[in-house]
Amino acid sequence: MTLFTDISKTLGEFFRVLKPGGFLLCIELNKESDINETDELIIKSFYGCSLLPTELECIHLFKTVVLSS
Repeated sequence: MTLFTDISKTLGEFFRVLKPGGFLLCIELNKESDINETDELIIKSFYGCSLLPTELECIHLFKTVVLSS
Protein backbone atom coordinates (compact mmCIF):
# COMPACT_ATOMS: atom_id res chain seq x y z
CA MET A 1 0.00 0.00 0.00
CA THR A 2 1.32 3.36 -1.01
CA LEU A 3 0.11 4.98 2.22
CA PHE A 4 2.87 3.28 4.21
CA THR A 5 5.61 4.95 2.15
CA ASP A 6 6.75 8.39 1.07
CA ILE A 7 3.90 8.77 -1.40
CA SER A 8 5.52 11.25 -3.78
CA LYS A 9 8.66 9.08 -4.10
CA THR A 10 6.65 5.87 -4.46
CA LEU A 11 4.39 7.28 -7.16
CA GLY A 12 7.42 8.58 -9.00
CA GLU A 13 8.93 5.08 -8.91
CA PHE A 14 5.69 3.53 -10.15
CA PHE A 15 5.77 5.71 -13.24
CA ARG A 16 9.54 5.38 -13.69
CA VAL A 17 9.39 1.59 -14.01
CA LEU A 18 6.20 1.33 -16.10
CA LYS A 19 6.85 0.33 -19.68
CA PRO A 20 5.46 2.67 -22.36
CA GLY A 21 1.78 1.86 -22.70
CA GLY A 22 1.85 -0.03 -19.40
CA PHE A 23 -0.72 0.47 -16.69
CA LEU A 24 -0.74 0.52 -12.92
CA LEU A 25 -3.41 -1.08 -10.77
CA CYS A 26 -3.22 0.43 -7.33
CA ILE A 27 -5.73 -0.48 -4.65
CA GLU A 28 -5.54 1.90 -1.72
CA LEU A 29 -7.19 2.52 1.61
CA ASN A 30 -9.32 5.66 1.27
CA LYS A 31 -11.55 7.46 3.69
CA GLU A 32 -15.04 8.72 3.06
CA SER A 33 -15.14 12.50 3.00
CA ASP A 34 -17.45 12.60 6.02
CA ILE A 35 -15.29 10.55 8.45
CA ASN A 36 -14.86 12.23 11.82
CA GLU A 37 -11.42 13.12 13.19
CA THR A 38 -11.54 10.57 16.01
CA ASP A 39 -12.29 7.68 13.64
CA GLU A 40 -9.57 8.86 11.27
CA LEU A 41 -7.00 8.88 14.09
CA ILE A 42 -8.07 5.38 15.15
CA ILE A 43 -7.69 4.06 11.58
CA LYS A 44 -4.29 5.76 11.11
CA SER A 45 -3.07 4.32 14.39
CA PHE A 46 -4.35 0.83 13.60
CA TYR A 47 -2.78 0.71 10.13
CA GLY A 48 0.32 2.73 11.05
CA CYS A 49 -0.04 5.33 8.33
CA SER A 50 0.25 9.10 8.60
CA LEU A 51 -2.03 9.93 5.68
CA LEU A 52 -5.55 8.75 5.00
CA PRO A 53 -6.69 10.56 1.86
CA THR A 54 -10.07 10.59 0.22
CA GLU A 55 -10.41 9.10 -3.26
CA LEU A 56 -10.22 12.58 -4.79
CA GLU A 57 -7.06 13.37 -2.81
CA CYS A 58 -5.47 10.13 -4.11
CA ILE A 59 -6.37 11.07 -7.68
CA HIS A 60 -4.84 14.51 -7.14
CA LEU A 61 -1.61 12.94 -5.80
CA PHE A 62 -1.36 10.67 -8.85
CA LYS A 63 -2.02 13.54 -11.27
CA THR A 64 0.54 15.74 -9.53
CA VAL A 65 3.22 13.08 -9.99
CA VAL A 66 2.27 12.39 -13.61
CA LEU A 67 2.30 16.08 -14.50
CA SER A 68 5.64 16.67 -12.80
CA SER A 69 7.27 13.74 -14.66
